[in-house]
Parts: sequence; structure tokens; C-alpha cells
Amino acid sequence: MKDTKEQRGWKSALSKAFTLVAIAGIFYWLITTNKPVETVALSADGVPSAVSPPDQTPQSIAGTIRTKSVRAKKNPSLEIAIDQPAFVAPYYRVSLFPQAAGIVTFIEKSIGDKVTAGERLVEIQVTGDGTSASSPNQTAIIRAPFDGVVAVRGVDAGTFVQNAVVVPGVASLMTIERSDIVTVSMFVPENFVAFVDKNSEVIIHIDALPGIALRAKVSRLAPSLRTSDRTVMAEVDLYNGTAAEFEQFATKMKANDFADLKSRTMPSLPILPENQQNHIRLLPGMYGQMQLLLPALREVEMLPSQVVARRGGVPYIYVVEDGKAKKVLVTVEFDDGTQVRIRPIDSDGKPGSALPETTEYVLSNQGELSDGQAVATTQTEW
Repeated sequence: MKDTKEQRGWKSALSKAFTLVAIAGIFYWLITTNKPVETVALSADGVPSAVSPPDQTPQSIAGTIRTKSVRAKKNPSLEIAIDQPAFVAPYYRVSLFPQAAGIVTFIEKSIGDKVTAGERLVEIQVTGDGTSASSPNQTAIIRAPFDGVVAVRGVDAGTFVQNAVVVPGVASLMTIERSDIVTVSMFVPENFVAFVDKNSEVIIHIDALPGIALRAKVSRLAPSLRTSDRTVMAEVDLYNGTAAEFEQFATKMKANDFADLKSRTMPSLPILPENQQNHIRLLPGMYGQMQLLLPALREVEMLPSQVVARRGGVPYIYVVEDGKAKKVLVTVEFDDGTQVRIRPIDSDGKPGSALPETTEYVLSNQGELSDGQAVATTQTEW
């Protein structure tokens, strides 16, 4: 008995429904077993005609990747430096405040005048306000704390001044600076601090003195990092006079057992360029750049900065062993954007010993590599 037209339509719809259920079951099985998706081809009547096999090529047997490579090298004549903003400050600076209320009866020195240690600078006729340490009608005398120059004069004779010990916000009478020595400061980034000490050489360029480079040595280094920017302050004390004046200054300081100097340490006499005949006098408040030379890196192996890649902030490199790339986690000891000094990380997470001198480092295409990837390298000179 032949099927009616209605029965044939019903059977065709049922067949297609079973086909769709079968396809859904295949995809569900693929998803739940985490296998690659197979391609299912359907015939004209909706029946699966063929199933193509998944890609069975594992990453370990993927094609060889071409890349550039380099070897580490030393350069004893290389002058590695970091360049940071620098500013000039007086060796000493102090603001003098009244410690008794009264009327200024004597103030002679003005800005630019030199003063000597112990010199009388200001006299105040004390009033009977009951807040002064001195008795009424007595004279309070303020003297220069060190040899220097007047930078600020805040009052004139006849001015009534309050006792700064009692009244907050009282203006200073006078500010004294010592500028026969100046201190030039810079902030050293954290990753360079390990290579800096008191013998490190610096080259100072002042914006107001173009073409002139002053060479000296670091005088002191802060013992801890600033939390605001992870830097350490380095200071350079420079004698701000001629070579002849420096000799006289040295004799005077030695006779005084260097008591007037910070840490009883002599400042540096800056080395001027050979073509610079006239002495350069620096003024507090000047700005410029300071190059901090890192001679400790002249005798260690360096690499181009491009060999270091990062993922999630973690630095790593690839080295070539038996024609394959090997991933090595590293710690970066120095990186100026051109050259880098690295050390591999041991299994315990601590910096280990340096890699052998013959190590071949991958320079390019690190993003395409994985551990164990076959590579064809072309060594590059740098």
C-alpha cells in the first residue's frame, strides 16, 4: 500500500528531526569531552554525508620559526650612564627668626652681602610683653651661624616683630646661604641603585650653561627609597670657586679639622672641559641634567634590551639549545632601554648564576615562540 502525500511529508519531517537531534548530540559530546569540533556535511535531504577528522597536529611538531639571535658581550670602553634631572642648592641655608618680641634697632646687611660666622646681624630691643625669654629693655642679638651670604632680608630697622616661639607664622628676619659650596642633587631610579656608590662619577650639565660639562663624584647617597617614586637621592658637593681658592679653602678646613663640613668630608672641585678657561660659578636654584656613570657594568656581559619579553609583568627570555627555544625566567638588574643586564631565576625563585658565555639569546619573534619550539636562528651583531 503506497503512502499518501500526507504520510510522506510526515516521515520526511520526522527524519529531519532525528537528524537534528543526532547533530546536537555530536556537538554536545564534543563540548563535554573538550575535543576539537568536527565539521559535519549534510546531504540535500539533511542526512550527514561525511565527517572530517579534527586537526591532530600538536604544537610540539609545528613548523620551525625563523628568528634573530645574539650573544652577550663586554665592552670595557663602554660608558653606561643614566640621565636624570638635577637641581642646585646651597650647601647650607638657614632662616633666622626673632626669639623675643620687640623693635628691630639694628639690621645692616642686605641681599648679596657676605657675612662671617658669629657676626652680629640683627638687634631687637625687647618689649615687656611677658612672652619673651629676655627681660624688657634688654637687647636680643642674632648672629650669623656660618660664613655665607644674605639671600633674603625680611625686615628693616624700626619694625616691630613678634616672638616666633610663641606666635606661629612669623616672617623670618633674614635668610643666610652658604654658596662657596653648592650641592647638586638627582634621584636615582630603584633598578640602578645597586650600581651606585660614593665613588660613582657624574657629569653635570646646567641648562643656563650650554655646552659645559662638569665632572665630579657622588658625595652621599640616601639609605632608603622614597615611597612616592621608588628613587634614592644622590648628592654631589661642588666647590664653587677657582682652583687657587680651593687650595686656600682646603688649608683652612684642614686646620679646623673639617668641622664646618658635612660628615667632615671635602667637596669636589669640578673638572672642567679642556677648552674651558674661565671658572664656572653655579647659583642655587639652577636646574640641569646629571649623568651618573656606572663603571661596574663595563666588565659584565650585556645584551640588547629587546631580548627581554614580559607577560603579566614577569620578564623572561628565550635561549637556543639544540635548535629549540628554551624559556627562562629572569630578573633585570639593569636596563637603560638599549642594553640590559639579566640573571636567570633558579627553581627556588631567587636570582641564580649567569648563563654561560656561549649562550645564544633569541632577539626577535618571542611572541610566536613557546618552550621547546624549533627555531632557525640568524646571529646578529650589535
